[in-house]
Amino acid sequence: MSTTALEAVRLTRGLTQGALASATGISQAMISLLESARANASTTVLDSLADALQIPAGILQFPAPPVDLLHAMKDSVPAAVVNRVRAEFTLAFLRSELLAPGIRHAIRATGFGNTSGAARAERLRRSWAMAPGPVQDLVHVLESHGIVCLRRDLIGTRKNALVATSGRRRAVVFIDPRPDREDASWAVAHELGHLVLHETAVTTQEEQSDEFAGEFLAPRAEVTKLIGSGVDAEDLPDRFSMPPPAFAVHARRNSLISQADYRALRKQSVPPWNRTTIPGPRRISDAVQERVNGGETIRDVAASAFLSEDELRRDYL
Repeated sequence: MSTTALEAVRLTRGLTQGALASATGISQAMISLLESARANASTTVLDSLADALQIPAGILQFPAPPVDLLHAMKDSVPAAVVNRVRAEFTLAFLRSELLAPGIRHAIRATGFGNTSGAARAERLRRSWAMAPGPVQDLVHVLESHGIVCLRRDLIGTRKNALVATSGRRRAVVFIDPRPDREDASWAVAHELGHLVLHETAVTTQEEQSDEFAGEFLAPRAEVTKLIGSGVDAEDLPDRFSMPPPAFAVHARRNSLISQADYRALRKQSVPPWNRTTIPGPRRISDAVQERVNGGETIRDVAASAFLSEDELRRDYL
């Protein structure tokens, strides 16, 4: 069933239909009809809803793009949190298309055959012509291949990154800005695994995405080469910007390290003084800058996506 962006805006504000009805004096039944695109609102009704939601009225009757969240949330995550995140993705897809139309990726979840997560990671690195060794800027790699990356507060989800798709060639990754580089990189690579491997969210897919992430960030051939050259196993997670426990599982799964090294790495953590932040997204920023260079003001660009200047800078630049 088609819906309008009104529902997504309401959910991102944490409001029920009843609460919005009380705030506006518009009946809950009418709000339900508007959200499901079964009624058209008058200018007065739209302005009232926009005032209550603190958003430009023009966005409220926009068709909401379909959203498939590819990471199955645990049962312990409240439904309200899942609905809020899905609504945030809905608005992100809508606004990113308005800000930078035409960004598409070429990944096909069924395009690599019935192979393991590690094999698919290896093939994807090869198809993307990535240099051997560690991934220096994972966000840039994703964005250069048509995957939009945005910073978002994912509090309540127990995740450092999440991916969603809209249609066959649009994907957005939300990255929580709080984790350090290693945890964020692992989370983003894991979500890339979902995009490559899966078309729907199922809880049993997590191990396969972990296997993908391990090989994508730390290819077995490169790990073997470094160990052969005398590099200590405990120094390898930092080389590949991976959390030590995640690297330990990946390396042990592929018989690259000893059981003793595995146990040591499982207990290891990134020292506070060595923590860095994952490089930020740039794809939307670059598109906005091109529009500004072409004569638009930041205010014009923000308004074209139903954003304030502050919202544009905070969420998309």
